[in-house]
Amino acid sequence: MKNKKSIVFFARDFLATEFSKISHDFSDFTRIYITVNKNEIEKASKFDVDGIYIDFQSFSIPNAYAPIQSDVSFNLDRYLRFYDTSEILPIANRLRSICEHLISNYDIAFYVDEPVSGYINSFFNNFFHSNGVQCLHFQTSWIPGYMFFVSDAAQHSPVKIDMLGSTEVVVGQHVERRKSGLARPLYVIDYSGYKKRISDLLTTTAKAVYRKIFRSTYLYIDKDPSAHFLHA
Repeated sequence: MKNKKSIVFFARDFLATEFSKISHDFSDFTRIYITVNKNEIEKASKFDVDGIYIDFQSFSIPNAYAPIQSDVSFNLDRYLRFYDTSEILPIANRLRSICEHLISNYDIAFYVDEPVSGYINSFFNNFFHSNGVQCLHFQTSWIPGYMFFVSDAAQHSPVKIDMLGSTEVVVGQHVERRKSGLARPLYVIDYSGYKKRISDLLTTTAKAVYRKIFRSTYLYIDKDPSAHFLHA
């Protein structure tokens, strides 16, 4: 399996579809998709029937590892930070088993995922980076439909890929469309009609009230209602 370069995608959630859609751009690579469940495999295989799929939940664990005392990145995870050590260890063991299986059996050139935002992303990033694999974390471009990649968890180091060639025409067209009031970013909301204004007023106010009442304890990081009140 090492006679061909490989690319590993952590294809959780919507990325099962998004990453498999660009599989034709990596036809010279062995394409490996790590998924969290079998439903994601079904989504990805619709676009990449030749991909190799590793399901996190059903992957067998050949070895049991002792916990790494220095690995405290699970404290940054929105779910795992509330788990007991006995619950975290099996997850870490499975992650390590998957990584060692891939490194032992494939010549991995790239590891691709979304920006590092949780324990699993952090684990994969650290492992593959320490084994000389180029890590690529995608970022959405300000031009819809395009993305770029950074290589580090802090998202400070862009990676030059040169897959698109010259984009001057695309940028120019986008700027002209933006000048004419079109091609607005997804986060720009059109409030030209009263229906949307009333709907968002009720929705954001309800979110603010919910946070103020039900997210008052220290367990919640995202509990400040002021942003929703300001939006309303």
